[in-house]
Amino acid sequence: MQQVEARRRAALQRIASERVARPADGAALIRDHLRMDARRRQVQRQLRPHHLRGADLRFSLLTLLHQSGRPCAIPELHEQLTRRGLVVAGADPAKTISDVLRLEVAKRRVERVRRGWYRALPRPDTTTRRHRDRLADLEAAARRHTPPLP
Repeated sequence: MQQVEARRRAALQRIASERVARPADGAALIRDHLRMDARRRQVQRQLRPHHLRGADLRFSLLTLLHQSGRPCAIPELHEQLTRRGLVVAGADPAKTISDVLRLEVAKRRVERVRRGWYRALPRPDTTTRRHRDRLADLEAAARRHTPPLP
């Protein structure tokens, strides 16, 4: 038991000494920040116009839910987006869609029926039309930037 405690204390001292040994100067912070900016730009360059994120993804999901007129599951929404030539940006598309819909539930635009199932709540016709037109524009951009299948 004493050996375990001694190893634990030694590890904590080593961690504390590493913190002290690494100065937190302004130049290092700026370098880290620039490195993060470069990584962010690299990720944005990899995204294509038909890779959905942010408001475009929210509007697309709201439109799909509204057009269906019934509760939809997350895999079904992902399939509908894929069928239209749109790709959900992110490592796990289902989680990204779930996160977006959770935000929309908080904004009272979508209702969570049960785990993984969502239904659109009523919204103004002008909003519906604007979101539908935005989805059509995204689909057109996806068709322009997607090479034809062999």
